[in-house]
Amino acid sequence: MLGVKMPNKVEGEVTIECRGADLTPFLNDVVQAGIVLNQIGWKGNELVQITILIPDFKRVISLLRQHGCKMKIVKKSGFPFLVAKAMRRKFFSIGAILFISFLYMLSSLVWKIDILGNDKIPTQLVQNLLQKEGVYPGQWKGKIPSQEELKQHLLAQLPQATWIGIQMEGTRVVVTVVEKKGIDQATEPQKVGPVNLVAKKDAFIVDLTVEKGNPLVKVNDTVQKDQVLVSGKYGDPTMQEGGQIVGAKGTVMGEVWYESNIVVPLKMEYQKFTGNRVTKTVPMIGTWQIRNPFSKDHPYQTFEIVPKESFLQVGKWRFPIGWIKEEYMETELEKRVLTPAQAVEAGMSQAKAEILNVVGKDGKIISQKILQQSIKNGRVYLKINFDVVENIAVSKPLLQGE
Repeated sequence: MLGVKMPNKVEGEVTIECRGADLTPFLNDVVQAGIVLNQIGWKGNELVQITILIPDFKRVISLLRQHGCKMKIVKKSGFPFLVAKAMRRKFFSIGAILFISFLYMLSSLVWKIDILGNDKIPTQLVQNLLQKEGVYPGQWKGKIPSQEELKQHLLAQLPQATWIGIQMEGTRVVVTVVEKKGIDQATEPQKVGPVNLVAKKDAFIVDLTVEKGNPLVKVNDTVQKDQVLVSGKYGDPTMQEGGQIVGAKGTVMGEVWYESNIVVPLKMEYQKFTGNRVTKTVPMIGTWQIRNPFSKDHPYQTFEIVPKESFLQVGKWRFPIGWIKEEYMETELEKRVLTPAQAVEAGMSQAKAEILNVVGKDGKIISQKILQQSIKNGRVYLKINFDVVENIAVSKPLLQGE
């Protein structure tokens, strides 16, 4: 009689299909050998499926060979196979656990500190104070004082600040500073009070637009520096008493003259882009760049690099893991020899740009004339006169008694 037993998941079992002409004698020898058959099922005269324990597997294979039968494993089950499967995947599991732990550790550190809003207060001063409070790149976020405590300590040491905000954004600390407006009174011209408009330089008046105040000059007048153009008081400006003080506002366009001295070399050298470029991606953890020491960055002798950083971000969480895309752009030295005429043209363009930068967006050049031109030691020397129209009016406080 064939032995039948409940499945044993601890020892492990295997289901096999046995094929051959001597299956019945084979099964009798199995039973006589004391091998337990957990399951048995005939699928034909020469095909039977049996389930045996793992410790009996080798003896069953030996009996199959004696009877000239062949076998095929159909199913494996039990604890030993689970252990073997887990062992095959242990390196993946360990790696996944280490990677998650590494990410968690990195996300628990401060990697960047941004200081915003400070104009008069030096950034380095704020950074030094933060470091004394324990806030610096590489610090554990759990060791940073509370935001309220940190704000109070910073305010106590920065009397120029009226408010300080501290915000944690993932691995970044954002410090926002609001400075007291009284630091620079020049930044508050609205508190100066009523003003006169005076000439900032000698000029010939070509246009006059007065929004408020009493104009004291007219078109075609010649004025001198510091002369009052528009009074901030209505009435007779020569009378010290009387008159309504309203303040002056407007523009006074005057014709003025500038003289520029320009030097242009006849032989010029400068770097220009060839159009060839190579992009390389460098992995980065925090501020540490992982570079391959055996890799060649670029094939160029002269170049400029344009880097662009990107970090891994999931929702509002920004991890200190990312990459830098470095674009290597090839350059070459361009040598250019100018004729005297080309040098004069280049010098004139340079002088015009400088003058327009001085006169501002409302100014314009009426005419230009080269007063002197000479060539010496491979350079062209130019003295150029510019006839320009610009706003010559500047504000000056209207003092009491004026």
